[in-house]
Amino acid sequence: TINGVFYNYVFDEILYTTGSPTGFIFQQLKENNYKTGEPLYSEHDKTIIRELRQLGVTALLALKGPNSVEPGVLFLRSKKCAYTKRSKNIAEEVGRYSFLKNRDDTDSNKPEDRFNHAMDACRYAAFTHAVRTGKISLHANVEKENIYA
Repeated sequence: TINGVFYNYVFDEILYTTGSPTGFIFQQLKENNYKTGEPLYSEHDKTIIRELRQLGVTALLALKGPNSVEPGVLFLRSKKCAYTKRSKNIAEEVGRYSFLKNRDDTDSNKPEDRFNHAMDACRYAAFTHAVRTGKISLHANVEKENIYA
C-alpha cells in the first residue's frame, strides 16, 4: 500500500545494463537489500545463473518466448502496478509503451517490440512468479513446452 492505494506490484529498477559481470550484479543486489531466498527471475544465460546461485542468489529462469508475451501482458494489465521514483527507465518506457492495433483500431494485447526492455523485465518477473507460485496457471493455448523456462 502506497499513500493508501493498494498495488499488486511495485517495480524497483536497480540495474539497467547489459553485459555486467556477475560480481557487479551481486554487489548491486546486496547494496539494494537483496534477501537470500528472494527469487530473481533471470534471462537465460546459464553461466550467470550458475554464478549467482553460487553466491547465494535464488536465480530462476523467467518464462519467456513467443507464447508467453500475450498471457504475460494480459496478466499485468489485470493488475494495479507502480514503480519507484528511481526507476527512470521503467518510467520512460511506460510513457512510450504501445500495443499493436487491431483492424478496428483498438489496442491488441500484443505489445510493439520497441521501448520495452524494462517493461519486458517487469512482465517476466510478475508473470513467472505468479505461475511458479500457483496464483495463475498457463492457459490451454499456451503450451509449457513452447515457453522457455
